[in-house]
Formats: sequence, C-alpha cells, structure tokens
Amino acid sequence: MGQCELWAYRHLATWAVVEIAANLVVGSNTVRLTANTSSGGPNIDNLDLCTNPGARQAASVESLPDSVLPGIEVYPNPISQGLLNIQLHGMGSEGQVELSIYDLNGLEIYQTDISLSQAEVSQLDVAELGGSGMYLIKVNTPGHNYTSKLLVY
Repeated sequence: MGQCELWAYRHLATWAVVEIAANLVVGSNTVRLTANTSSGGPNIDNLDLCTNPGARQAASVESLPDSVLPGIEVYPNPISQGLLNIQLHGMGSEGQVELSIYDLNGLEIYQTDISLSQAEVSQLDVAELGGSGMYLIKVNTPGHNYTSKLLVY
C-alpha cells in the first residue's frame, strides 16, 4: 500500500477535505492514519470512512486515543488571564521533561522540569509570563523536542 501526505491546513478556521482511495484485498486490512502538527502533536479534527456504492462495509473500525501519539497540547489558546494548561501526550510515565517558554526574541522567560510520573497536565498562571504577546512553548524529552505557539492578549 502506498503512502501519502495530507496537507489540509489552510487557516485557523478553514480545513480542506482530503480524499484518498485505498484498494484493499479480501480479508483483514490495517489502515493507519496519522497527522501531526509541525511540533509533533496530534492534529486530526474529523475523520469519515466512506465506501463506494456496492463496496463491502468494514466489519470494525478501531482508533487510537490521542494520548498514544506523542505531543503537547496548550489550552486555552489564545488566553488573556488565568491558568494555562499544558498537556503532555504519549511521553511515558517515567523520567522528566524540561518545559521552557520563550518570547519571540528568543529569551527564555520560564523554565521548569516536569516529572512524567505526576499528572500529565501542568498549569501555569499566564501572569508569570510578563504580559501580552506571542510565546513559544518547548518541551524537551530525551528523544524529541516538541514546540507549540501561545498567544497571550
């Protein structure tokens, strides 16, 4: 079976529809769809599996929970005040990761180590960032770095 890339992002409020034809053989077939953001996080908004008229229907469809795919999720984003949630996905339950927040000048304005054995969601009062602006949140793990943008207004 071939491999293809899905380029669906157009704008914050606009997503493209991507159709892919897959010629499957009789019996059991596995189709795996992954779509990650540039920071490595999961990013699938909606997935519909359809068949052509007269085609046999799938006996079952399985999916993986978001927590299996490694990445970070930052919410609410944008934010003006209050607590920012930073959720780690699929990074295991042992060891530590380093969380850093940078302004757009590249200055590190916040840094902490997060134990993976604790809760997967860390919270930060955005008042600690020093004001409105665009920030980059970076999580360093032993095997990979993940980055996400944050807008404080």
